[in-house]
Amino acid sequence: MARRVELFVHVVWSTSRRRPWIRADIEGELHNVIGAKCVEHGCIPRAIGGMADHLHLLVLLDPGMPLTKLVAEVKGSSSHAMTHRLAPGTEFQWQRGYAAFSISPDDVAAVERYVLDQKRHHGARATDATFEPSEDT
Repeated sequence: MARRVELFVHVVWSTSRRRPWIRADIEGELHNVIGAKCVEHGCIPRAIGGMADHLHLLVLLDPGMPLTKLVAEVKGSSSHAMTHRLAPGTEFQWQRGYAAFSISPDDVAAVERYVLDQKRHHGARATDATFEPSEDT
């Protein structure tokens, strides 16, 4: 009997000291870097979104990929892209740590909308505190 594994994870992390380094003009390319790194490790990014000071990633995790490794790789490659290509001259860094939530396949569409609609949620102050980074995330 074939086994089917679907590990959907919603990951959230912040910029160092919650500085607003993710400008609108570089946000799309930053998301592309993050998505490409996920794919490189056999994971499928379902949604990437965020604000100037934090990022949300909804990903279908490859069962053989430890989440800690994926997040380290994604944060490392995106930080490198920020400091060398997207925002050179800044002291860009991600904060240490992250929050991660397993997502039921039945809830993927709703979480995907939440991730992609970050600017609207924050503008309307209609965020879900469960999925938003704290000062130490």
